Amino acid sequence: MKTPYNLFAGLMFMSVSLYTNAELLQQFELENGTLIGDYSGTTTSPFDGIACYGNDDGVETDASLSGVPGEFRLDLRGASSNDSSAGISVYLSGKRIGTASFAGTEPTTVSIQFDLPEQPTDSTLSFILETDNGSNDTYLDWFELHRVGDIPPPPPPP
Repeated sequence: MKTPYNLFAGLMFMSVSLYTNAELLQQFELENGTLIGDYSGTTTSPFDGIACYGNDDGVETDASLSGVPGEFRLDLRGASSNDSSAGISVYLSGKRIGTASFAGTEPTTVSIQFDLPEQPTDSTLSFILETDNGSNDTYLDWFELHRVGDIPPPPPPP
């Protein structure tokens, strides 16, 4: 019989194994992207990156996509200017692929998994602040784009 520890260790191994099979397509420091919005700027604290101060602030760049159709994962490192959560919306070719939230001032990495059933019309990857309420700022450091695998087939009909 497996103990809870052995079961947990097995699940951790399975989780890590899923991520190790992903193909890294792109690593990008967001301070090298194009600033968008009225108040976006660069920052050196808590890392060299981008600061988004108000709604519609953000940064964009071109995504290096290959292997479409497929499942993809975007790992995004960021932080909040204080202890409250700071969010960012992520768009590819104008379509939202997910959102990320960073709780606290320590840099953390958040993953967004998404499917691309067909090649997007363009490869613009945009990170846009849409949830600003004046309580904090959103800081963005870098992203990694991975191809995780093929889109699984739909389940058989009942």
